[in-house]
Amino acid sequence: MPRKSKRDLILNSIIKAYLEENLPIGSMELGSRMPGDIPASTIRVYFKKLSQEGALTQLHVSGGRVPTPATMQRYWKERLEFSKPIILGRKLKFVVRSSNVYCLVNRAQTLKLEEILSVDERYLVLVLGSEALVLSYSEPVARFLPNLIGASVSELENIGAQVGLHELSEKASRLKDAKVLLKEGEMCVYEMAKASGNPKMVRLFLDPRFPDSLTDGLHFEEILSQGYMAIKQPVRYQGEDAELFCIGGLYTDFERFFDEAKEDL
Repeated sequence: MPRKSKRDLILNSIIKAYLEENLPIGSMELGSRMPGDIPASTIRVYFKKLSQEGALTQLHVSGGRVPTPATMQRYWKERLEFSKPIILGRKLKFVVRSSNVYCLVNRAQTLKLEEILSVDERYLVLVLGSEALVLSYSEPVARFLPNLIGASVSELENIGAQVGLHELSEKASRLKDAKVLLKEGEMCVYEMAKASGNPKMVRLFLDPRFPDSLTDGLHFEEILSQGYMAIKQPVRYQGEDAELFCIGGLYTDFERFFDEAKEDL
């Protein structure tokens, strides 16, 4: 591993201090936190350089420095690289409640309509992997359903609503909701929508289907308000393969969040 430059050591120390305290930090305070003996005068020189680069900002003339949003984006891109699924359990719910984040955990299995079985012309059984939907039999419905082979649960819900198959739409909706293993911290989404002045964000981001349109990894202003970050990541949640979708502010200590939420093996 290449040795970090003094610039990077100082910058990372500022970021970690700000994540811990959520307060601007001055050169004297930072010097007391850092390993080694770096004088405050040297730190002040780097403060000035980092500010000129756009990595730090100063909220008040006489105040300390804070990392800029662009700096935090780069920091999290470097720090949050998950090489394998994180193992999460019941602790996740309590960690979310004590943190200002929104967290959605969905089952990883993508269910699609595979087969339609007619039972004594009384019921139609729609087979979707390990799950099934049972509808009342009718000849027109039995002729129509084969056109939907390969459709996802969400597509079945939407198509059922469009063509007046309300039983199909309602049961597909219930099956879709059963995909959700955990949904906590909705207040974070409300705060983000309020800050952006876009109340439509609430319905969009709280829809359990929304993460399906995203790639795994980190997401910033391309989908969120400025100052926020989203994470989509495969996980193991209470013994099941699942998908985690998490939203929080850029200055949320996500490393601490995941460390506290991990299940002890």
